[in-house]
Order: sequence, then C-alpha cells, then structure tokens
Amino acid sequence: MILSRIWERYLFKETLKVFFLFLGVFYFLYASIHYSTHMQDFLRSVNVPVIDICIYYAYHFSKVAHLLLPLALLIGTIKVLTTLNANRELVALQACGMKLISLMRPFFLMATLCTFLSLFNFEFVAPKSAVYIRDFRISHLKNDQRHKETEAVQVLHLKDHTKLVYQTYDKERKLYLDVIWIRSIDDIWKMKGISNNPRGPIGYFVDHLKRNPDGLLVKAESFSTYTFTDLQWYPERQHKEGLSVESRRLSQLARLAFQKYDPMISTHLFYKCVASLLPFLVVIASAPFCLRYSRNMQVFFIYTIALFGFLTFFTMMDAAVILGENQVFAPLAALFTPFALCLTFFTWKFYRKVCGI
Repeated sequence: MILSRIWERYLFKETLKVFFLFLGVFYFLYASIHYSTHMQDFLRSVNVPVIDICIYYAYHFSKVAHLLLPLALLIGTIKVLTTLNANRELVALQACGMKLISLMRPFFLMATLCTFLSLFNFEFVAPKSAVYIRDFRISHLKNDQRHKETEAVQVLHLKDHTKLVYQTYDKERKLYLDVIWIRSIDDIWKMKGISNNPRGPIGYFVDHLKRNPDGLLVKAESFSTYTFTDLQWYPERQHKEGLSVESRRLSQLARLAFQKYDPMISTHLFYKCVASLLPFLVVIASAPFCLRYSRNMQVFFIYTIALFGFLTFFTMMDAAVILGENQVFAPLAALFTPFALCLTFFTWKFYRKVCGI
C-alpha cells in the first residue's frame, strides 16, 4: 500500500512542502502586484468588504490553477530528487535493493492528486469563479477605465442546434443585448435585444435576413417587437451564469460536444483534458534528468531547462487552441498531438533511465 513505508511518507511530505511553498509565494506575489495595480480602483469603491476582496483573489487562483498545479509539482519533483541525488541518499536507497521505479510512487501519487484537483476545479470552481470575478468587476470596478475589459462575444447553443450570439447580458432587465440568431447560413435574425424567457422569448428591434437567389443576405422583414415561438432554449442556458465557452463546466462541454460538433466547444474540452493530465507529464519528463549520476550535477541548469520547456509547452497548447477553434486542424489532433509527442519522447527516456531498459 502506498505511503505505508517511512521513505514514501518522507518523499511525499518533502514534495508537499515545496509544492505549497511555491504556490503560496508565487500567488502572494501575483496578488500583491495585481492589487497594487488596481489599488486606486478599490479605493474608489469604498463599500468593498475585505472578505469580498479576499474571495475575489481566491477565485483568481482557480483561473490559473491548471497552470500552477503542474508547475508547482515540477518544482517540487526536481527539488526533492536532486536533493536525494546530491546527498547520496539515492545511492543508499538503491544499495538497500530499492528500484528507481518504486522510488517514483510518491511523485505519481502527487500527480494523481493534482489531476483530480484540476478536474474538480474545471467542473465546480472555475465556472463559479468566472461569474464572481465578472460580477465583482461590474459592481466594484465599474469606474476602472484604464483596465476595463471588453466583453467577448458569447454563444448559446440551442436545442435545435442553432446558435444565439450575443454581446452582453443585462441582469436587471433580463435581456441579451446585440443578438444574432443563426438558424442557418441562409436564415439569420438580428435584434437589439431578446428576453431570456424560454417559453416565448421576445425580441426587440428585430431584422430578419434571408439569402436571395443571387446569394446575398437581404432584409426580408423588420419588427419593433417579435415573439419567437420556434426559438428552442435549453433550460440551463438561461442566463444564470452567462459563461463563455472556455469557462463552462467540463461535463457541460462534453455534453455539448456529443450533441453536435462545434470546433470551439471541442477545442476547449480537449484543452481541459490535456491540462488535467499535465502533472503526469512533468513527473515523467523531469525524473530522468534528476536521477542521473554525476559529480557536478548542474541543478540550476535542470531548473532552467524545465521551466523553459514548461512555458514552451503551454505556448504550443495556446497555439493549438487557436488552430482548433479556427478549424485549421481537427481539435482532437491539434490538442493531443503535442501532448502525445512529448509524452512518447519522455516516457522512452523515463523507461531507459528509471526502469533500466
């Protein structure tokens, strides 16, 4: 049973120390810099409770947790393994008959825990954090003109597999604003606003565009108000959260991906799956370099290459998201190809060094 031996608990505890130290220090610096940058905006909003600011920055952590968790594990794995190697404790353990692959059990346990934390964050915490951060900025940082973010276009996927594209949502009037309902490439409805009533949404200042025999979209009819009896909503698509695709729950993305192929939904679904599996990759990739025997092991060089490789991988993943969203490559191929190539290469090195093959 794992962690039943003293050396396993020791390695696991030492990795946890570095793991939480890195997370704490890194995020404290991030929150301090972010707060100092927006200090004037917080001071303008005199009614902001301290607890709300703390929750705001706690939710900020969930936005980058899929990046920080594997990075903290990478630092912890390198620190513990290089320390074992430098202090000759690794030689002593092997002299007692211990195999290197057995030594890696605590690190793979940490990777498993990080993977479950990432999945839990994507499913439960990240959607709530996106809502809280958005509402916090609207309520308390509405005077922030320097750092005010432009809201991206949002997409609602309807029961009949059509799309409702909108710019913003008015919570007080319960209206989607600047809306385009795309029924097909030949049938488009454009309106200033539409209510979120799923049984009979009412559109305001509506234009109906149809494609004529010449292939041009022309205005067929206009209405000051129009009740859409054939607009089918998902009950859960009412604006309870108003989340963008990348902020939706993992299960929701999976359900939408199975209902109808959409490159944006599939891309972010596969991205979250790859990001959740990244802790295993960082352990497999870093272990062979930390377990090499050398009189002058260059630990700083190992840290440098590891951090550079980590950032390079995430840059590749961001590029893969762009390629997948724009259908340059299939989302599955765009997201899993870099991960599969890196995993294959480093698993081969891991087997040669750690398993002695």
